[in-house]
Amino acid sequence: MIRFFVFSDLHHGEVESDGRRVAELTARAREQKPDFIISLGDLCPPVEENRWILRELESVGVPVYHTVGNHDTDRHTLAEVMDFLGLKRPYYSFESGGVKFIVLNTCYIYREGDFIPLYGRNYKERGDSSVRYPVLPPEELDWLSVELDCGKSCVVFSHHSLINDFPGRGVCGQAGVRERFRGRDVLLCMNGNDHGDDFRVAEGVPYYLVNSASYMWCESIVRYKNALSVCVEMDRQELRISGMESGYITEAPEDGKLGERIWNGVGIAPRTSSYTIKRQTAGKE
Repeated sequence: MIRFFVFSDLHHGEVESDGRRVAELTARAREQKPDFIISLGDLCPPVEENRWILRELESVGVPVYHTVGNHDTDRHTLAEVMDFLGLKRPYYSFESGGVKFIVLNTCYIYREGDFIPLYGRNYKERGDSSVRYPVLPPEELDWLSVELDCGKSCVVFSHHSLINDFPGRGVCGQAGVRERFRGRDVLLCMNGNDHGDDFRVAEGVPYYLVNSASYMWCESIVRYKNALSVCVEMDRQELRISGMESGYITEAPEDGKLGERIWNGVGIAPRTSSYTIKRQTAGKE
């Protein structure tokens, strides 16, 4: 059996800087005893004073993997983000328990024929009809196909969704990305970015959105009471995603029914839902 701990969109320093959420994440990870931890992006500004967050995660005593998020590059280049996170490549793979885990970098824009890494919120240029965001460069797509042709079961991680087609949220040309999964043994795709709780299955592949560890955004920031995360267990029969329930520190000012809404194409309840996923099927607990 393989067990791994996943969280996303901590945004340390954006809404809170006291370290409470980092402590909650590491405490839950220790309880779950995972084989590894993965962050799905937007962890914190990649500056020296935040290196303690990396050390705290590493103190759990298992490998920690990172995904590049769009806000990681708000004020820093991709090279600076990679240096902070200790990444040799912006997209990469690793193996654990005989399963290949593929980590994509979806943080590129397409403009005037070029695929450009995000920097300084250049994705805000969407008013230009030549700009598409987020996208996967052709060389990364080719690399993905090679990685999938490994004869192993695979799990795919990304910051942006490969299934949410709400404008400006999921990867552009995502159907073409999903096409590459056909005939391959893709057990699960997990992403962050959308600050919500969502689960879908397309052509037998489950797609799970990991809610933000800190807050949802619906015209304003609404913080969660707890640092949300999930733990995933995998064996030969099924995958078990163990989520958690939380609440809001601040509530929707107009009607108090924020958790019942859909925003940017996904549900925004303060939770990470739990699922048991069997081969080709999925059932919510």
